[in-house]
Amino acid sequence: PGCGKPTWNGQSNEFCSRTCRSGGPVAALCARAGCGRPTWNGQPGEFCSRTCKNGGVLSQALPDDTHFLEEVDDQKFLKEVQALLMATHKASNNWTRDRGCSKHGRNNCSDVCVMSNQAAVPQGYRVAAVEKNYNTYLWREYTRARAAILEDCSANSACSIHPVASSRPPFDVLGQSIGVEPLIAECNEWFLLHGTDRHACEGICRSGIQIGMAGSGATFKLQGRPKRPLYGWGAYFAEMITKSDEYARPWGDRFCVVLCRVVGGAPLLV
Repeated sequence: PGCGKPTWNGQSNEFCSRTCRSGGPVAALCARAGCGRPTWNGQPGEFCSRTCKNGGVLSQALPDDTHFLEEVDDQKFLKEVQALLMATHKASNNWTRDRGCSKHGRNNCSDVCVMSNQAAVPQGYRVAAVEKNYNTYLWREYTRARAAILEDCSANSACSIHPVASSRPPFDVLGQSIGVEPLIAECNEWFLLHGTDRHACEGICRSGIQIGMAGSGATFKLQGRPKRPLYGWGAYFAEMITKSDEYARPWGDRFCVVLCRVVGGAPLLV
């Protein structure tokens, strides 16, 4: 009770996440009446977005909105995705604590044990399959937000272009053979990677990234408990597959990663 988020698989009598299923704290919902989405930082008394904060029109799904995943068989695109994985594979100095311990896995032993028994980093990646997400509602909301950010960037001389490894040419036009729009560099639109499990991938494709779930996934946890994410509450992506795959979980003999379009706007670089 009090969560308000969609279930992970769209079915009734299910939970939105492992956090809710285990009775963890419910993410705070937007302070605007009738919204029902999680707040941008997971804290109560906040809004989900500037649109709600400023009293803009609440978005609603339309009767003819559609959503489905379709496996891609276009060989040109599959080769492009394979090239992306090769280009974003960091071959050295690539281990972080989130990868876990080679003896006890993740979050099952002390920091000393983890540092002494670092889990192996993959030496390469192979594309087994790619599914394209068709979601008219999410795409409409995304392009509306992108247009607003692009307008802000156009009026702000401090908004400079920051290319990232996963979006530099030729990846800025990734997927044109299957109808994917080129990235808009002027608002720092990027292709970025988000590793997780198959169920979460499907939930993201259906409902988008849920900020209220930050810290509840495969990141390092103190004594097994979710904690404030390293850089605060937000959506976490990576430009390198070597980082993103730390959070990918097996699904049969495969691991799942979402390739996302993300608008960076005027990013703060640290």
